[in-house]
Amino acid sequence: MNVWSKQWSHQEAKVFQSTGYQYNATVLQTRDLILVVDPGLFPDDIQTIQRYVSEIADGRPLYVAFTHADWDHVMGAKGWHATPHSTPRMIGSIGMAQLTAKQERVEEGRKILRHLFYIDTPPLEFPELDVVVEKDGQTLHVGNTAITFYHAPGHTRESMMIVVDGLWVLGDYLSDIEFPFIFGDYDDYKQTLEKIDRILQHHTMEWAVPGHGSIIQSTQELMQRKEKDLQYLRQLKTIADDQQLMDMIQGYTFLYDNDLARNLHRENHRKVTNF
Repeated sequence: MNVWSKQWSHQEAKVFQSTGYQYNATVLQTRDLILVVDPGLFPDDIQTIQRYVSEIADGRPLYVAFTHADWDHVMGAKGWHATPHSTPRMIGSIGMAQLTAKQERVEEGRKILRHLFYIDTPPLEFPELDVVVEKDGQTLHVGNTAITFYHAPGHTRESMMIVVDGLWVLGDYLSDIEFPFIFGDYDDYKQTLEKIDRILQHHTMEWAVPGHGSIIQSTQELMQRKEKDLQYLRQLKTIADDQQLMDMIQGYTFLYDNDLARNLHRENHRKVTNF
């Protein structure tokens, strides 16, 4: 596991990156609270993050937020109730609260960890939300700390981004190792990328943390990644058949090139056309 730290404006953020999928879990501490976003993938990862939070808690309230409900982002939900600090308050979008077949999400994760990584996990539970984000731009105030949530459908219907005084947690957007995975709606995905410009009008950006891959450390890099993903979406609209699609994706230098990735590109294209 790799760990990065950054301090600014009376707060400190740490990103814990798993060896699995370069998955990022974020821990932010301010004078008022501790916020954990997407709290870990592998059991050892989750325990490492929990130990760190216990060390720094100092009586501050704990919030655990989920950018969306893909299995890898909700795996770490249950264990937080067994830690010695105050009972965490779980945060997620209204779309996440309204999902059906919730337990099947974590069971899917258990199977993947067992079959692909040979890791057995304890029984898992889908998070029960204490704070439900109903409105785009909704803000939670804890003392002098303001946490703002932006609905970000496209990757999934329930996705959201989280912004706290210069720290952006993006969910599964703007990764430098993944192309756009459109499990929701194509037009929603495009609109979410375009929303980044509007968010920048209201917030500074010190760090932007994607769900997977390297941290974005400048506005210039943020906009470059946004434009790259928008270009990918625009190109999908121009593709007439599978061969053209396979030719198109050769221009993208992502971390992996395999049948799974190619089929994900095909699924993305089916969101645009019916070939």
